[in-house]
Amino acid sequence: MASAKTTESVNFYLKHGRGYANHNIYLQFKFDGERLRYYLQQAVDPKRWNPKKQRVKDADMKTADGRYRLNDLLNTIAQVTIDAYHVEAANGTPTPV
Repeated sequence: MASAKTTESVNFYLKHGRGYANHNIYLQFKFDGERLRYYLQQAVDPKRWNPKKQRVKDADMKTADGRYRLNDLLNTIAQVTIDAYHVEAANGTPTPV
């Protein structure tokens, strides 16, 4: 029996706000016609953000706590999101809460 193909995507965007130099980064996860948004505890100056790559331009830019490279964190979050979705999809269709 063939399983149904699932389509999912992880994207990162900046939340636009007036009067703030740095904009919050949020994850948008789309799956099976659903959309989930998760706002990270990270912010960046829009001038330092590459919207096409959905990453910061400076590969060495650190997270707010200075412990990790921001792009590495985004890559890890994207992979963990996809992996968690696949685990939950194996048990049925996940739904946003």
